[in-house]
Amino acid sequence: MKDNKLVLILVGVVSGLLCGLLGVGGGVIVVLYFTLILKQEQHIAQATAISVIVAASTVSCIVYFYSGALDWGLIGGSIIGSVAGGYVGARLMKKISAVNLRRIFGFFMLIAGVYMFI
Repeated sequence: MKDNKLVLILVGVVSGLLCGLLGVGGGVIVVLYFTLILKQEQHIAQATAISVIVAASTVSCIVYFYSGALDWGLIGGSIIGSVAGGYVGARLMKKISAVNLRRIFGFFMLIAGVYMFI
């Protein structure tokens, strides 16, 4: 399945669609596909997913920019915090077991899901 480029491209399309449409969710699809279907270890799946989402986020951001949908007042501080948090999170991920990492991932998915239905 890992060698099936068409399936990987389709997962990327769904992921990018969710990223561009909702601003979130693309990485969730990629992580679930990598772990459930490709049987990748949780750390590898999450690190690879974040790399995949960079491309979708960049393209979405460009489209949002040209459509005037960005709030520059929110972007500055958020980027600074995001870069710092991303660095710390990536370093911290190495110290967390795959089981606990999956639980943390699931917890945040659950919170997001409940919030969306409220």
